[in-house]
Amino acid sequence: MPPEVRHYLYRTPMTTPRPTAPVPDGDDRAPARDVPETTPPIAISLYDYADYRAYLKDWYKRERDSERKISYRSLAREIGFKSPGHFSLIVNAKANLSLKILDRFIRYLGLSKKEAEYFQALVLYNQAKAQEDKKRYFDRMLSFKQFRVRSIAATQYEFLEKWYYMAVREVLAVHSFKGDYAALAQMIVPSINTDEARKAIETLKRLGLITRDAQGRWLRVETVLAAGPEAPALAVNSFLSQAMDLAKSALDNIPKEDRVLAATTVSVSKGTFEEIREETRNFRKRILEMAQRDPKPDRIYQFQFHVFPLSKTGMAP
Repeated sequence: MPPEVRHYLYRTPMTTPRPTAPVPDGDDRAPARDVPETTPPIAISLYDYADYRAYLKDWYKRERDSERKISYRSLAREIGFKSPGHFSLIVNAKANLSLKILDRFIRYLGLSKKEAEYFQALVLYNQAKAQEDKKRYFDRMLSFKQFRVRSIAATQYEFLEKWYYMAVREVLAVHSFKGDYAALAQMIVPSINTDEARKAIETLKRLGLITRDAQGRWLRVETVLAAGPEAPALAVNSFLSQAMDLAKSALDNIPKEDRVLAATTVSVSKGTFEEIREETRNFRKRILEMAQRDPKPDRIYQFQFHVFPLSKTGMAP
């Protein structure tokens, strides 16, 4: 059972004493020492991050360059890491932040109660393995009003959450839709129900991905839409999982003349695999360009590419 949010003890963040004010002429007190000018610490907000490792990297750099001048060694001593290099392993995704260390880290960071709850959800989201756990923690992150990534992440996450959102959006290019949700639902293969069609249109409208023309028809805002590298991994993985289910369904339910389903098993080197990966990227780009140039689309298709290992790396004979 995945861990839930805990309650924490908090401490006030460490502050730097103010320098002694200059002594006026005639004052017989000891003169104040000159205080060297320091560069103000870089302001960073936890709520700007959807990756706790990126946040900790920026936080460490700021604290290292500030008057605190922390180091891996001092951090290990304060937090209780087994070695000075353990923090580096965490921020470079070679080790996870355990719940025991998480409690100590939150106190050391001096986070407020809300920040502590967000930070824990962020850590659990980044470290979760199961899709349902990732979704639960990501939804918790979205519940924080201060979460500034939501304008991008939440939009992409919601758009990719249901496979038929993208299908409904694309079918608007081949079907004149003015409000007949039953007819719209029947246009999708495999078919969806009327409520799902209505929810899809409402979601696409709210996300600004469709618009209504003067004749009352719903149209796509952009001709071609693709998830960029900034799309949350959770959203992309969820969509890919649904897309693979669609492919299995097509094997039994779509006539051969209307589909292309093929598989090839080969043995190649790492270098050749990278060439194949690049070829698939270029092929996808060409498909998108062809779709964009098509003046009269009459049906929507799902294109998928799967290349993955079937063995561990071995030594060539």
